[in-house]
Amino acid sequence: MDNQFKKNFLKGSAAASIGTVGGMVFQFLSIVLLTRFITKDDFGIYVLILAVINLFEIFGGFGLEVTLVQFISGVKGERRKKILVPVLIVRIAVLMVIGIIFYFGGNFIVKYFDQKIIKYVLPITFLFILSSFRSLFYSLLQGLNYFKKFSYVNFFSSLLRPCLIYLYFILNKLNLDSLIVIEIFLTAVPILHQIFYIPFRSLISWNFETKTFKDIIKFSYPLYLNDILSFMLGRANIFVIGLYLNPVSVAHYDVATKAPMALKKVYKSFFIVYFPNLTKLFSIKDNSSAMQLINRALVVTSTLITFLVLISFLFSRELVILLFSERYLAAMLAFALLMLNFLIRTISDLMGYSIVSYGRSTVPVKINILSSILSVGGAFVLIPLYGFMGAVYSSIIMNVVSLTLFYIALANSGIKPDFFPIAKPFLITMAIIIIYFLVGAETLTVKILFVVVDLIVSWFLVKDYRRLFYFIRKSVLKIKLSKSN
Repeated sequence: MDNQFKKNFLKGSAAASIGTVGGMVFQFLSIVLLTRFITKDDFGIYVLILAVINLFEIFGGFGLEVTLVQFISGVKGERRKKILVPVLIVRIAVLMVIGIIFYFGGNFIVKYFDQKIIKYVLPITFLFILSSFRSLFYSLLQGLNYFKKFSYVNFFSSLLRPCLIYLYFILNKLNLDSLIVIEIFLTAVPILHQIFYIPFRSLISWNFETKTFKDIIKFSYPLYLNDILSFMLGRANIFVIGLYLNPVSVAHYDVATKAPMALKKVYKSFFIVYFPNLTKLFSIKDNSSAMQLINRALVVTSTLITFLVLISFLFSRELVILLFSERYLAAMLAFALLMLNFLIRTISDLMGYSIVSYGRSTVPVKINILSSILSVGGAFVLIPLYGFMGAVYSSIIMNVVSLTLFYIALANSGIKPDFFPIAKPFLITMAIIIIYFLVGAETLTVKILFVVVDLIVSWFLVKDYRRLFYFIRKSVLKIKLSKSN
């Protein structure tokens, strides 16, 4: 892995992360406003509507996002021009079929969750079609390595969301109808922004080949199944809670997922850079550098997110009150456990991206079939027994199985990551969390003391803690020197 590659990788990661972190902040601010300004019941219905939109966006996506990144980032010149038009044709064809099916059959689907959703079938259809093109164009920016432009679009659209929510609130017009209007606007604006940035003239050629369609469909189909299964892994619980319980339980569960989901978006900015760069290394047969990148990504991810898991367990009550108000304290335990689940899922996703970059696009779908069965089956069994907490337990079980299978798959492919450096931060932090609960003292002083203990122990036992510290210190010094000059 040469220095120029490292430099470009870090610059791309920084550019993507800045926009995504800003977007996460505004997204969280939006949730803070909604949990205070609308009822739990309306918030739960709104969450169900968004889940339906996301589900049918995936059905209409055909796995083309990852395919577009893979094909665009792997070729240059005239060959690159033969990719976008076939991808757009396939996307439009699939969306037309899915859109017609949902428009005419949507009433029969959504009525099982809440009758209020039936009136929104048409806007839901329009929204998942718009969202599908927004996602595709984000992937195109990613494949072109336009990471700064990617961040600009994401940041600007995220900034608008809390502004519009607050505007409708002070006008006394914040309700389900106005929230749908906001969603439509905030989906259309990024598309216009993306169109402005994407150099379509240099990417479009009508002299495409039939073989290109075959290659796209062949590569996309297993990814399409994987996208559907990934949704089942991540959001199917919302639908099962809606079927068994009520919108208030949906609201509690969704609030508990907000921190992990926001962090997932932040970490997606890393995937945006990680996936095409790892693909390049494997495409030029530089497997040694690829393995170095995989191991470093897994260890740093484990190190950073494990610390957040510690914070979420120690300060779950304070964080829930701060972010969502005392009305949602019932989600406190779920909040902490889902942060742990986020750690397991992120490591699993990194391994999944790694094996796709290696060229084995069918592996994730095979693993996720089993994981989906466990997730949905576990939800149907555990939610009636434990309420919305059953969804939390089924997610953790499913992701542990998924992580194990991805690790085995990587090992069988000859790209086995180093296990112990990945697990070490987690083992240290879980030991400290267990000791904290055994002590039973919940004062703020004791909590801060346990955080300090974790940092000290990790400093001596986890090499990447020290590396991160030195990297941050070096970056700060560079900024100060550049300002002084």
